[in-house]
Amino acid sequence: MKLRALIVDDEAPARKKIRHFLEMDPEIGWIGECADGQEALKSMQQHDANLLFLDVQMPLIDGFTFLKRSGKERTFHVIFVTAYDEYALKAFEESAADYLLKPFIRKRFEDAVRKVKQQIHLKQQAEPLEQAMAILNQVQEKSSYLQRIAIKQNQAITFLSCRDIDWIESKDNYVLIHAAKKEHLIRETLNVLERLLDPAGFLRVHRRILVNTECISEMRQSSGTQVILKNGSALPVSRRLKDKVKRFLLNRKP
Repeated sequence: MKLRALIVDDEAPARKKIRHFLEMDPEIGWIGECADGQEALKSMQQHDANLLFLDVQMPLIDGFTFLKRSGKERTFHVIFVTAYDEYALKAFEESAADYLLKPFIRKRFEDAVRKVKQQIHLKQQAEPLEQAMAILNQVQEKSSYLQRIAIKQNQAITFLSCRDIDWIESKDNYVLIHAAKKEHLIRETLNVLERLLDPAGFLRVHRRILVNTECISEMRQSSGTQVILKNGSALPVSRRLKDKVKRFLLNRKP
C-alpha cells in the first residue's frame, strides 16, 4: 500500500523541500500541500491522507489545534516539522511518529518516514491482546500477572518475556512494546496492559508510558523530568507522576 502524504506548512520553501524528498520515494503515492490547518482539515476530508508533515506555528489553526479538530479516531501518522525544539514533548504526547527540526537533511527526513513505514507494518501484523492471551493460557501456568506476551510476526507466533521489555508506549488504541532494540505493536490500550502486568515490575511514569523498573538507571531534571534507562533511552515523566516515581526510586532495593 502506497502512502498518501499531506504537507501542512505555511512556508512555501519548506513545502517544496518536503515534496522534493517525497517524490524520490517510490512508496509515496499521492502528495498534497496546505498552507494552514484550516485548509488541511478540508483536504483530509477529501483525500484521506495517512501521513502528515505538520508544522506547529501556522496562521488560523496551528498544528496542535489541527490534531484536536481532526477527531479522536486518528487514522494517520504525524511527523512534526518545525524550527522550534520546545514543542518536542507535546508532540510526543500527541503520539507523533517523529519530530523534524528545520533545517533538516535528506537522511534525517528518510529516517522519519522509515519510522512511519515500520509502524504501519507493525499495525498490519498486530495481534489483539485478547487473542494473544488465549494462546498464552494454553502454554503457560496460570499466574496472577502476565509473564509473557504472544507476538504475531508474519504467520508465526513468538513469546516475549515481560522481563525482557524495556518500556511500553501508548499509541492510541495500540501499545508499542520496546524490547532489546525491537518494537512490537499490540492492539490494546496501555491501561488494560498495565492491569495485567506486575505493578512491582512496571511503573507508570507518564500517561503514555509504562517502564520496566529493572531498566531504570536514574531520574534526571533536563528539559523537564526524565527517567534514564540502562540502554540510554530518556523518557519524560509527567508532573502528576513525578513524586510517585521519585518515591519509588528512593525506596527500591539496590
